[in-house]
Amino acid sequence: MRKLKEIYRYLLFRMFGRKSRNTGWTLFAPLKVVPEYIIDIENGQVTGLVKYDEKVYLTVVVDVLNEKTLVKGSLRRIHKHTKPFKQHNYIEMIEAEAKYLIEPNE
Repeated sequence: MRKLKEIYRYLLFRMFGRKSRNTGWTLFAPLKVVPEYIIDIENGQVTGLVKYDEKVYLTVVVDVLNEKTLVKGSLRRIHKHTKPFKQHNYIEMIEAEAKYLIEPNE
């Protein structure tokens, strides 16, 4: 019965682009390249550095207080090592961590 429901949902999605409300996609994969963080609490900034072999490829500076993000660099040269994640995934991850690290615990 469950398999039949899965097939039905799959056909609805393929034919009409419809998804049921309680379904979604989540990407689970190990991070091979992990960002390093530099925290400046006084100015409310977090700098995320994406390094590979001790070389910085992407720098993301998140100003949490002013809600601004500055991105320098690219992951183009190391895309083999960051798959299935892309540059925007790393930027989103660093922004989320910055908000968590800077905002006071309530």
